[in-house]
Amino acid sequence: MKYADINGASLAYDISGEGEPLIFVHGFLANATGEYYAELKKILACSYRVHFLDMRAHGGSAAVTENVTLDRCARDIVAFADVFHLGKPYLVGHSMGGFLSIAAAMLHPDRFRALALLTPAGSKGQQNPEAVITEFMAARKSRESMDQMFGEMFVSPPGQEGLDICRESALRMPDAIAERWMREEWPNSDLTDGLASIGLPVLSLIGAKDVVVPPQRQYEDMMLMPKAKVVTFTEEGHMLPVEKPEICATEILRFFQDLP
Repeated sequence: MKYADINGASLAYDISGEGEPLIFVHGFLANATGEYYAELKKILACSYRVHFLDMRAHGGSAAVTENVTLDRCARDIVAFADVFHLGKPYLVGHSMGGFLSIAAAMLHPDRFRALALLTPAGSKGQQNPEAVITEFMAARKSRESMDQMFGEMFVSPPGQEGLDICRESALRMPDAIAERWMREEWPNSDLTDGLASIGLPVLSLIGAKDVVVPPQRQYEDMMLMPKAKVVTFTEEGHMLPVEKPEICATEILRFFQDLP
């Protein structure tokens, strides 16, 4: 793991593989530099030079607690591509990382080659009920509760080692920032009106058993983009890139390699 000065913040990153540049953006409470997406990262690095970036307050960048906003994170992705002179990299994002990939493409549509969105967060956030926020914050103090929370995101929950990776990654983010994201940052986010402006080729992989982001919402978002391709897996859920990295990578590689 290395660090780069991105928009005045020291952000963690890793680089692996050879070929055309690709940036991978992790989901909320996850990380790109650790073992969270180990198998998917390994497969992608066989075909591309992949840059794994930890967003502010996540993973190796957990110490960065200033300006931890969705807008700033999207701008960090663009700045990262500039700092490393990546030209027009491919951009792959899971969950929140999908939302951030869309936001980055809206900010600078000429900076990216194409997007691959893996069970992406909806383009517009919703207010979380107080009971949900209270339960979420209380779960962070209990290993059993966190294991249950993450386990429910999988169609087939992983063993304890896999749950440990999810839990430990989530706890890297300070409580105050996690709560603010639940109360303010995510509920006040909205990219919907800009979806039609994205002229890049976009691949969206949807898990029909997603219990985190409603599959119908993901589909509706993609239908607003002029060059979107949607692939739905009937037996998969929100953790598709962790649970089934092979089929996930197969679709990503096919989509990128078939582009003109």
